Amino acid sequence: MSLELIPKPPEFPPIDNRRLSDEEFENIPIVACVDIIVCSSEGILLTVRNIDPFIGLWHLPGGRIFPYETRENAVQRIAQREFGQRVEIIDDQFGTNEMPNDGIGKITGRVRHSIASNFLVRCPQQIRLNTKEASQCGYFWKLPWEKMHPYQGPFLWRNRERLAIS
Repeated sequence: MSLELIPKPPEFPPIDNRRLSDEEFENIPIVACVDIIVCSSEGILLTVRNIDPFIGLWHLPGGRIFPYETRENAVQRIAQREFGQRVEIIDDQFGTNEMPNDGIGKITGRVRHSIASNFLVRCPQQIRLNTKEASQCGYFWKLPWEKMHPYQGPFLWRNRERLAIS
């Protein structure tokens, strides 16, 4: 698999190097997230997004960190919501994935800049999808690169040897 076959992240506007006003700075839509890398003997778990942005693409389960919530609590909340169970955290610092054009904020109408902490986890029970945010799930050793989330695909590609995927 060559890097050229991985979808490129969407284009985003050129960087504006001017100093932001205090009001502009307060309204920067940076979103802190966690992504959950579920490892099993069957491979890496991916789900198909059923919500914008990137609807219809395979991605890692995950979501936003709520105000005053720890990253670990966010992982457990999201796992409970999406899989109906808590997970065993194997590595809470597997990597960070930056998504500088992660959709448009519904309230601000501005491009969101998401930063995701990736957690390597194990599920004690078989996964059953428990959310309307994903339409299907599957385990993969060979990832569906041509249908992957445009930021998570390259992140997984960079970490493929650590995850033993192709």
